[in-house]
Amino acid sequence: MGLCERVFVDRVVCEDCFTIRGIDTGAEIGGIPVPPGSAISGTVEVGLLRCTPQVDLVENTIRAELVFMVQQELTIITPDQERIPLEYAFQASRTVTFEDCTPCELLERDADILEDLECRVLQIQGKNRVTLNPSNPPTAANASFDGQLTIKLKLKLVQQKQLTVALCSPRKRTVFQISK
Repeated sequence: MGLCERVFVDRVVCEDCFTIRGIDTGAEIGGIPVPPGSAISGTVEVGLLRCTPQVDLVENTIRAELVFMVQQELTIITPDQERIPLEYAFQASRTVTFEDCTPCELLERDADILEDLECRVLQIQGKNRVTLNPSNPPTAANASFDGQLTIKLKLKLVQQKQLTVALCSPRKRTVFQISK
């Protein structure tokens, strides 16, 4: 009698790389005068909050609805070396289409392949270009910054499957006669 184990594995249905451009990260600073000659720098953190697969049999496409959380921690440095910290966060939604993955072809191979699809993020990177717009006139509290965020990510759509795997049986010992 052999030993068996039930395991869950991810069956990869689609996998693709996406570049998402044009996410506006700018905002009015408000309440703080920012004199000309000031500089802005900092970090941006991008996380994927939600990834929802969408199968469209009419258009023969598979898409993913993405919701990102963007958190910026910026510092303005005035010509007098005064440091003004800023924190800014928002959500951004985008839809991406898997290019080499069509539902009609997948269904020809397996009728259940599009059931219970889940997103997996393999890699996510970002780049944010920020431009400071100082107050005009210099003592007014009307400064702002503009930003353009580009996100690169690698996604795969998977279907979790339960498999029964036969395990190797324990080693057995035997005694036998040596023949001449």
